[in-house]
Amino acid sequence: MEADYRNISSQQIEEFIPYLRGHIRTQYPGFRESDELYAAGLEGVAEGIRRYDGAKGTAYTYWVQHYAACYVRNRYGELTGSPKWERSELDVDEIPGDTPDPFDEEASRQQTAAALSALDGDEARVIDALYWQGLSLRSAAKQLGMKTDAVFRTHRRALAKMRRALGVSE
Repeated sequence: MEADYRNISSQQIEEFIPYLRGHIRTQYPGFRESDELYAAGLEGVAEGIRRYDGAKGTAYTYWVQHYAACYVRNRYGELTGSPKWERSELDVDEIPGDTPDPFDEEASRQQTAAALSALDGDEARVIDALYWQGLSLRSAAKQLGMKTDAVFRTHRRALAKMRRALGVSE
């Protein structure tokens, strides 16, 4: 069955373009077929918008961003020959019971708070600029009064601290 995207406006999709560009730029830097990832991400945005169910208690933005990231990751896996997961795993109802529900907003908030609490002031400001505001490294550097390479190093250090705080291996 083909998905029906007729009720989705371009304005709804455009809202997620800065997130999508930032996600691809940070998670797949230098990947030659980034246009393919971008197209997959747009499809994920549209699918997330189409499937959003506010009754599940998940924030709309988180829901759509999750779908976009999953579609990008899946396409990256297809292009490199090592898919991370099957598209069917995107369905919340099909997530195995022993796996934390990625749409559990309260658990996500607690994990995010724990990871962010591990950061110092500069690291937190860089994460805010790059992820919450969707700025590029250069724009973040300008806004924060830092050099671009300093923002890059601070970003990498912040991500490493957040991974350690969450118990995620590199």
